Amino acid sequence: EGEGCFYARNRAKSNKLGIVYTSPNIAIFLEMTDKDVIEKAARLFNRGVNHKLRGVNKTTYRTSIFGDKAISWMMTVYSLMGQRRQEKIRDCIEMWKTMVGRGHYARLRA
Repeated sequence: EGEGCFYARNRAKSNKLGIVYTSPNIAIFLEMTDKDVIEKAARLFNRGVNHKLRGVNKTTYRTSIFGDKAISWMMTVYSLMGQRRQEKIRDCIEMWKTMVGRGHYARLRA
């Protein structure tokens, strides 16, 4: 009923001592023009709803969830997804498994 994405990326960051860390970002993003559907998803995620004006008189609504909670939802909806989305979920889970601590600022295992 809209656009969504299962997202997993690494970003390199360095601290004050010059030590470089990889900051993994794992998320689910949902965006569409149907406010009621996004509000329902946001309630399931226990998250808020953002909105953005796109073009003339067209508002889209967005919600997202990150980290371990996103992984949990990916595992929950996995069997309902098509082959391409299942592959993306598997990629996200594999990256998540390599994370030390699996928290927001976790580092990747070597």
